[in-house]
Amino acid sequence: MTNRERFRAALAFEPVDRLCHVEWGFWEETYARWQGEGLPGRVVYPAFENLSDGEDLFEHLGAIRFGYLLPSQYFLTQFTCKVLEEDEHFRLERNERGVLVRIGEDFPGLQILGGIDKTEIAKGRQAIDAELERVLPVMARRGGYCAALDHWVPPQIGLEDYRYFVEKVRRCRRGSPAGGFRPASGPRG
Repeated sequence: MTNRERFRAALAFEPVDRLCHVEWGFWEETYARWQGEGLPGRVVYPAFENLSDGEDLFEHLGAIRFGYLLPSQYFLTQFTCKVLEEDEHFRLERNERGVLVRIGEDFPGLQILGGIDKTEIAKGRQAIDAELERVLPVMARRGGYCAALDHWVPPQIGLEDYRYFVEKVRRCRRGSPAGGFRPASGPRG
């Protein structure tokens, strides 16, 4: 699937080959840091409107550029919430307004983009694994979800940690069991 096909299918609750990955953007300091950490010189950022012959950073990392999405293609929620209960069918959360929401039951058609805490991704592989285990199993099971950090990628996240994060997201598929990721080469969930 192309990124566009994957994005549309994910938010339509249709089968996808792997979890959709969207990014808001990268800080200039992040790009500069990653150049020092071995990002190939042919990778450029930003590469708007084909003004450069280099490879676009988003494409290099396999992410969809959030700015290219039309407002009619997404619905955003901002959950700074506490998980009160969770099982294989739903997740009960208290959102920032104190409202209890059973994701997957109260709003089965809700499309969700993001929810991955960038500060946790900056802490290294163990924290990345813990953050993805917090978010992805439920979201991948329910569908209608595209993985994304909660803001632009900050310079505190090293290139290798970001690549590790991207690879873990790519391995997650709809239908993944709680507590683990099913590789994209496995049967569809």
